Amino acid sequence: MLAAAACTLATSLDGLSDGDAAPIVQPDAQTEAGDASAVPDAPIDDSAVDAGPMLAPVVVASDVGGVFASGAAQGSHLWFAKNAATWVVFYESDTDPTHLRTRVSKDFVTWTDGASLALPYEHPHDGRSFAVSYADVAGRDVFHLAVSLKPGPADRRHTHVRATFSGATLVFEAVTELSRVISNDGQLEPDGPAVAILAAGTVVDVTGWYSADGGTAGPTGNIVAWKSTLSATGATWAPDFAGPVDVKTVNMLCNARAFAPTPIGALVLWEAADKEPNPTAIEFAPFSTGTWGSPGNVGFEGASFDPNDWSVTSLGADVHAIRAASSSFSHRIYTDGTWRTGATMPTRAHPAGQGVVVVADGSVLRAFTIDADGTIVSTSLVSGAWGPWKIELPPGPRIRLTAYAGDVALLWTEQIGSRKDLVAARLR
Repeated sequence: MLAAAACTLATSLDGLSDGDAAPIVQPDAQTEAGDASAVPDAPIDDSAVDAGPMLAPVVVASDVGGVFASGAAQGSHLWFAKNAATWVVFYESDTDPTHLRTRVSKDFVTWTDGASLALPYEHPHDGRSFAVSYADVAGRDVFHLAVSLKPGPADRRHTHVRATFSGATLVFEAVTELSRVISNDGQLEPDGPAVAILAAGTVVDVTGWYSADGGTAGPTGNIVAWKSTLSATGATWAPDFAGPVDVKTVNMLCNARAFAPTPIGALVLWEAADKEPNPTAIEFAPFSTGTWGSPGNVGFEGASFDPNDWSVTSLGADVHAIRAASSSFSHRIYTDGTWRTGATMPTRAHPAGQGVVVVADGSVLRAFTIDADGTIVSTSLVSGAWGPWKIELPPGPRIRLTAYAGDVALLWTEQIGSRKDLVAARLR
């Protein structure tokens, strides 16, 4: 019943060469989802485009870190490595703060421990502290991770690492520290970093844990980006980055960022940090041919929302952003350098922070969220109209929804007492 990932770049780089402007296409992203001007008088029944029944949820990992163990709604920690034919979930453990762990599966049913990354410092027990991007590079499965770590109460470091499959084994490469900041400000958590592998192989890493002097002098919590100087298309990769570039200095502290591909590069989006703890806007900046364009406003109405209650995906040449504010869900579309209003979405009571994810399933756009009782529901955009909300899974102890593109799967956290598990389900 689903499709493309909420906010991360999933790219095939086969046959591409120089230039960041080469087209980037999400898995299954083929055509435009529809124009708001084409909305019929009443929502249509989208049952005819259902991809089949949702498979039974499966526990992927236990002893996971924090109530945001599944990560931010804007990104996915669940990926399918095409060439290894292996599902991978990246996660943090509460009892092991010095490693980033993985679980792997060939069939999405039986999950086993995969490789773990030895971290130079402790992780902050929050899945929103790292982001993952994947690309099929000339028959190689390549992951790039932006990982924010916390050696001490006031010491924060942002790092980057690449991982590739060697046969059936995921191999992590050396961890590179990109920045640090010394601050006692608890509102810097989570960092909410983002990472992208562009079609020509450029890697872009964005964080807010940066200070110009590596200490306390410069502002922090902004939109600061690093661009790799070498393409990720080679069999080996050297973690050499230019920058940093201050894409936008926000008024307060940004805690959520995301990438979405465009035909000429990518967009980075972030919660505007105009108010704390809940912003009233989402901002963006385009990146192409190695440079950043001017920041702007996505254009949602100025309602207050939780930084976890928005996401973005690409469908064909367009970028689609969804935001939930209380019971109001809104849709914006980026086409040819301009944001416009999407089709009207049905209302639904939405607990703040549960996450809303948008994915592209072929030519159909879908949005998913979790109700207060843990029910997972979805709505689909077909022929320009969002249909009614439909129940995908009945009530349960589910929180913090995220999604994977390609094959389409959901990942969430389940909390029963002090126990927290990562649980996933494929929708076809």
